Amino acid sequence: MTSHEELTKALSSNEPDYAAILSTVREEDLPDLAALAAAEDVLLASKAVYLAGMTGLGGAASILTTAASSPHPELRVAAAHCCRHLPGPAVLSPLRALLADGDAGVQFQAVASTALLDLRGLRDEMEQVASDQAGNYVGDAATAVLEDWQ
Repeated sequence: MTSHEELTKALSSNEPDYAAILSTVREEDLPDLAALAAAEDVLLASKAVYLAGMTGLGGAASILTTAASSPHPELRVAAAHCCRHLPGPAVLSPLRALLADGDAGVQFQAVASTALLDLRGLRDEMEQVASDQAGNYVGDAATAVLEDWQ
């Protein structure tokens, strides 16, 4: 188990060694990561969201779901990227929200995660992204995923 102070120190680095940190994080550390993900320091919070998602632990889904509704795009991008590491249906709720996000970077990461997880059940959401973002890189990515799914 990693202490709150150890997590804070490790994530406060300019370039955290995520592999080293991940080797020590367990399910019981997720409440500390959730607290860091809610920090006023947006950079620290985004690193905590990223780390939580990278754990692949079932309890991380609630951290990503909370981050998906953050006013800070940095947290939403981290959540969208890390959804690809979560197994099972818990990932559907944050991905639905992130695919509908108004930020192109968030949507792009959500499209990528949806594609990597092959979540064809989110076809309607992917079609909406392709339509809304037609002509830009997000719409192109969503269209490519839809074509792959045919």
